[in-house]
Amino acid sequence: MRCMCHAQELWLQYNKIGDVGCTAVAESCASGALAHLRNLYLGGNSISAAAKDTMRTAMSKSGGFVYF
Repeated sequence: MRCMCHAQELWLQYNKIGDVGCTAVAESCASGALAHLRNLYLGGNSISAAAKDTMRTAMSKSGGFVYF
């Protein structure tokens, strides 16, 4: 998939995002749809340790960072 978003930072703190939402964002990162994203902020959401690990892996592959 080609890059759909040119945002370099995305702030999604305190948005009631759970594991399903976190996984969807991780899949978007892994597919290249968020290729320019360097910093993703997800603090204050109900995300499990497993989903956080998935998100960290997806972001690290593109050279980005995620903050919980």
